[in-house]
Amino acid sequence: MTKTAIQVDHIARIEGHGNVHVVIEDGEVKTVEMNVVEPARLFESMVRGQSYKDCSYISSRICGICSSSHVVTDLKAIERVFGVEVTDRTRALRELLVYGSYLQNHASHLFVFAAPDFLGMPSVFPLAQTDPELFEQALGLKALGNELCILVGGRSIHPITAVVGGFTHEISADEYLRLAEAMDATREFALASVDLFRDFDTV
Repeated sequence: MTKTAIQVDHIARIEGHGNVHVVIEDGEVKTVEMNVVEPARLFESMVRGQSYKDCSYISSRICGICSSSHVVTDLKAIERVFGVEVTDRTRALRELLVYGSYLQNHASHLFVFAAPDFLGMPSVFPLAQTDPELFEQALGLKALGNELCILVGGRSIHPITAVVGGFTHEISADEYLRLAEAMDATREFALASVDLFRDFDTV
């Protein structure tokens, strides 16, 4: 019996760390495993001894991709300790901040990491030549997520306006309306993206 084990570590184009393991026996593939590993990040040790006011800023630095979620969960944990009840408006703004992060992340994952593999391309850059409209719309979707995080959280990565109990700054009504119009304008492309990825051959 001949047995071959193939191990590919450090896969690119995923958020996190990935490995692929394949075992072949007598020319037959026996197992194929893909592991996406999320190691311990040790938030608690990083913020131990720090002021509660700084914890969300410190914890968000663990990740440049989903820092908005780290900020919000940190703040919720601190508020739970102190018994702080936030307003519905604060909850809505935090939700908006996290949704901005979702837009950033999903646009990056779908179009930068996944689409090239489905389309048989080495990276996202050839897409700019073969389908420039799709490329521009994909970048626009990510840019909208960035803008949402900037306007609500103060910047696109590692938000600074969300604090214990609320926010230090809020945009004007006109800015909210402009943002709502931009999101409405992107809805058609977002729905088209669902159809695009649904129709990719995954076998």
